[in-house]
Parts: sequence; structure tokens; C-alpha cells
Amino acid sequence: MEQLHPVFGKLTETEFGDYEAVRRIPFAGTDVEVQVTFDGPVTDEHSRAYLALVENLDRITPDILQAVLEYQNAHYDDTDHTSSFAYFGSAQDVLENTVLYGIALQTRLFHIVTDSDRYREAVEDPQDTAQKQRCAVLLFDADWVNDDYRILSVALANEHVVYVTQGNISD
Repeated sequence: MEQLHPVFGKLTETEFGDYEAVRRIPFAGTDVEVQVTFDGPVTDEHSRAYLALVENLDRITPDILQAVLEYQNAHYDDTDHTSSFAYFGSAQDVLENTVLYGIALQTRLFHIVTDSDRYREAVEDPQDTAQKQRCAVLLFDADWVNDDYRILSVALANEHVVYVTQGNISD
């Protein structure tokens, strides 16, 4: 079943009863087609998070790329797989070795994320409910991350990078 949404356009129902949309967004100087997913029924909260993300994406892209670079540098020697790829020295290296393919809009982020110092800095009151927080997880295809699933997650709260890790943390 499909629905038309004023912000996300055509919403397609998945086999699990969730909805997803495909949108084109600007990222690092190019338009990228991404799959947008939701952590439940599509709400105004998801719309606010998406609109704020897209509006601020040019401003926060350098922070996203820097966070990915720092993550790759910190985990470069973790396995033979990760060390078989070039050590990143610049944002351009990140862009050449990752592809943004998805945005998971969240009404709240997982506990592991909300325990991070970056999260506490991005959100004035960590005890506050998700009502005042705009949460999203950017999903990147990144062969260098792990030889099993090759996904990198960058969690954002109120358009600030708060956590980077391998795998899809929006599931």
C-alpha cells in the first residue's frame, strides 16, 4: 500500500508494515538518493527531524565527514579487513570510500548513543523526552568498516553528530 505524505512524498509500506520513502537530498556538493525509514508510524516529529536535517545538511556535512574520518582512524588497525584499506587523511578520502544511502528517522536514539558525551552536549537536557529532540541516523555503505555488513551509522541529535559506529544502529 502506498500513501502520499506532504513532506516525504510517496510512502511505500514494507513487508513488515512499516513505511519508507525515497528522497533526493544534497550531500557534499551532490544530490544523493536516499531511503528514508521511520521507527514507527510516520509522525510530525519525523517530519520536523527530516526538514531540520535537510535544511542544515550543508552546514553539518563537514562535521559528519570529520566524525567518520576520526572513527576510521581510531579503528583502522582493529582487524585485517579494516587495515587493508587506505588510512583516511581527509574528508575527500571519506567521500571516496563511503556512500550515503539511508536516513533512519528516530523518535529516540538508543541508550548506547544517549550515554555519549557528544549526545549530552547536543541536547540541553538529556532527561527530556524525544519530543524536543530531532533524531536521525545516517547510514553509509562503507566497505572498509566490516567484512560482514559494511554499514556505518552516524547518529545525529538536533543536527549534531553524537555517535559513529559500525552496523545499522537504527534497527
